[in-house]
Parts: sequence; C-alpha cells; structure tokens
Amino acid sequence: DIVRRYKNSHSTFDAFPDKVALQLNDTHPTIGIPELMRLLMDENGLGWTQSWDIVTKVLVIKHVLQELIGRVYLPMSQKSAHSFTCNPY
Repeated sequence: DIVRRYKNSHSTFDAFPDKVALQLNDTHPTIGIPELMRLLMDENGLGWTQSWDIVTKVLVIKHVLQELIGRVYLPMSQKSAHSFTCNPY
C-alpha cells in the first residue's frame, strides 16, 4: 500500500527514500527486504541496483536491545558494509 500511495503522487521513485521510512522489528525483519525488492523490481520495473539503493535507504532496523548495541551492522558484500543507526527515541 505504501508503494501504491507513493506512486499516486510521484512519477518516479527518485524521492521514495526521502518520503518513506519503514521500520523492521526484531521478530519479522527479513521479510520486508525481499518484499520491497519484489515490489520495486517485479511490479514497477526497476533494476536491481536502483531497487537495492532504495531498500537500503528506506528500511530501518528496530532492535529491542538497541540502547545496548547502538548500531546494527548488515554486511552487504565482502567489500562494503552498510550500517543502520538505531535511535531509541
């Protein structure tokens, strides 16, 4: 529904990361990543690189122990790692 509503007022996905933030919790975090990739690629015709760029900017991980951990690191490849800063407030 978020993608559909965004598309109602935008012709490209260029501003999607500026307009949308999706919080993943610690119980079902992984399903949001492939589902957003599927929506962007299969239903909206975006390529892998553009879709992945959007996904890494839009999804935020919410961890129950975030105040103890501070940062959650998700290795994306051998050459780089993206980190999502957890803000407890």
